Amino acid sequence: MPTTAVFYSIDTSAILEAYTRSYVPSVFPTLWQVRLEGLVETGRLLAPVDVLEDLSRRDDAAYEWAKDRKHMFIEIHQYESELQKIMQDYPRLVDSRKGRSGSDPMVIALALARGYTVISHENRRNLASPKIPDVCDDLHIRHIKLIEMFESEGWQF
Repeated sequence: MPTTAVFYSIDTSAILEAYTRSYVPSVFPTLWQVRLEGLVETGRLLAPVDVLEDLSRRDDAAYEWAKDRKHMFIEIHQYESELQKIMQDYPRLVDSRKGRSGSDPMVIALALARGYTVISHENRRNLASPKIPDVCDDLHIRHIKLIEMFESEGWQF
């Protein structure tokens, strides 16, 4: 367990990867019903409302899980100035022609506004065509994958 509580801004990619592939609830029920639920209930695991909208496009079990936890999704007005800075400084983070997630800048902006750690399943690329980890590195925001959060929290399964 970390000595001080760490707060997280989670991306759509991390939720989908965990729920549908890596840590499916039928195999890891305690992860979803106890561990992650505990972080959500204490306000330590949050996401922009845009992540919920991303998940709604799939309308699957991951969306149902998220929809039942609407209180974890934060409205844009709480990190709007940070979002404007990110969109200005990293315009290629969102590419609607390629269907790249419009929630990526929001996930980072929420973390920037509140000093949170970002959780995504994305890999680093470069700032010319950035992904979440690239922008986080450039802004000195800690970026981790879900398994690293488990380790940071001291969770064992």
